[in-house]
Amino acid sequence: MKTAVPPDQPKPSTGIKDVINIFWDALIYMLMIIVRFLHSAFEILSDVFIKIYRILLFCYRKPHHAKELFFSTIHIIKVSYDAEIWTWSDMWQVLKSHLIAPMTKPVPMQSPQAKQKQK
Repeated sequence: MKTAVPPDQPKPSTGIKDVINIFWDALIYMLMIIVRFLHSAFEILSDVFIKIYRILLFCYRKPHHAKELFFSTIHIIKVSYDAEIWTWSDMWQVLKSHLIAPMTKPVPMQSPQAKQKQK
């Protein structure tokens, strides 16, 4: 006894085509995950390299300021650690906010008026 399939419903699948479609969908999904992971990793790496470059540029352009920032931050951390005021996470926040953040600021661009005044 055969049952008739109404015309508005899809025909029953053949089996192997469904398996192949599932594998393709899984492959495409995995490739999308890999691409998103690589994109995130490259963004993080580029951000780190930019910060390192800006720190080195700051140290090159203003060595006295960089030395003073470094020693004053280390002194603040050492004194607070000896007095047991801050935890390690607090000291890391101070290091980031007092040493790394000022050095990684982008170099301000000169306005056209300032360039004309220099000439």
